[in-house]
Amino acid sequence: MSYFDQAGEPSDAPGRFVNVDQLDALILVPGHEFRPITTDSVMTNFLTIAPNATSPMHHHAEQQIAIILAGELTFTVGGEKRVMHAGDCAVIPPHVPHGGVAGPDGCRALDVFTPPRAGIVAAMNS
Repeated sequence: MSYFDQAGEPSDAPGRFVNVDQLDALILVPGHEFRPITTDSVMTNFLTIAPNATSPMHHHAEQQIAIILAGELTFTVGGEKRVMHAGDCAVIPPHVPHGGVAGPDGCRALDVFTPPRAGIVAAMNS
């Protein structure tokens, strides 16, 4: 099975296990709790958005995939607006403007960035 191939040399680099609920939340935007986990090349960010909180329109150099885990997010990506629910994903190329508003019960999402989102990395290190 090619997925489980043994290409390359095995590494003895340490892995790690993380419990998202035990991470301290970063508050970088009012009404938003960020719980990032990162490597050198990819970042996952568990995001909780308060009910009716706004994620202002913005753009960045990193590629992003936003995955809705619970709740609702009215999200605009590159001029297209969608109401997103659990299981919905948005694929956001570099520098494409995006932002949204959480629904009345808030929203939980998983954002994946490559490379790691520079602004979040800076906040993690401060």
